[in-house]
Amino acid sequence: MEKWDYHESFVLPTHRESLDIAEKIISDLKDKYNINNAKYYNILIAVTEAINNAINHGNQLDKNKQIHFEIFSNEEVIKIIIIDEGRGFNPNALEDCTKKENLLKESGRGIYIMKSLSDEFSLTPTTNGTKFQMTFKIN
Repeated sequence: MEKWDYHESFVLPTHRESLDIAEKIISDLKDKYNINNAKYYNILIAVTEAINNAINHGNQLDKNKQIHFEIFSNEEVIKIIIIDEGRGFNPNALEDCTKKENLLKESGRGIYIMKSLSDEFSLTPTTNGTKFQMTFKIN
């Protein structure tokens, strides 16, 4: 079990302003742990993708639904959990965004990006939301 020196939970609105809130939180962690720019941008892009996914696909822009955003961190690792309040989905039904016929589609790359940028990634769909968990090694 990890020993965390920082843990915070946030409830974010289903609104674009949630991206700004998350960016500020990640920026503060960058300063706290002196995270290099490459790792910082990987974390920021992955979190942005997860929140965008929660806003658009999970909560389907429903302002009555919320996004649950939780962070655990220490000198070595940042673990981020993002949960929407949507209906869930079957991740096995997602099209492969790396196939030639899918390269020019406007959406469908978010989960691939999150998985690629994080050191550990899990997605847990349920009937009352989807949970994204990402872990990033920072030192």
